[in-house]
Amino acid sequence: MASKDPLTNLNNRLTLEVDIETLIKGFYSHQCPFAIALIDIDFFKRINDEYGHLAGDHVLKEFAEILQSQGRNTDKVYRVGGEEFVLLLNRVPCERTEEMMLELIDKTRSHQFNFEGQQFTVTISMGLYHTDLFPVANLRDLFFVTDKALYESKANGRDRLTLATRM
Repeated sequence: MASKDPLTNLNNRLTLEVDIETLIKGFYSHQCPFAIALIDIDFFKRINDEYGHLAGDHVLKEFAEILQSQGRNTDKVYRVGGEEFVLLLNRVPCERTEEMMLELIDKTRSHQFNFEGQQFTVTISMGLYHTDLFPVANLRDLFFVTDKALYESKANGRDRLTLATRM
């Protein structure tokens, strides 16, 4: 249970770091490409403020289902904090990864969240790193470039994907 988020039943940060280390080792020893997407629900505080924390919890659970439905069986989904999620994609080309993440953004934007008679939509911002972009040596650097890309998405208007750039 310690490795699962109790609200969404997704993996949590405890397993994320171990899984990423495994992917990094696989990349350097066997050239197995991978990607990490850091995803944040835009203006999540507004949902809690306008509709209540139960509505916010509902959005988190339903968004977790959207994430799981978009991924492949080999992909892993994590809730790493409040409204922040990580998607790990193993052995998928960079171009296809980018297409998949743009599809996820579109699917989330068009999804109607329903809670106790209230209907609303949400958008997501995303930072994406893929091994085809440039190599990273360790977990710390990987989180740094992916987090930086996420914040660029937010700074540039949210509801978008930004690819990671070198440090």
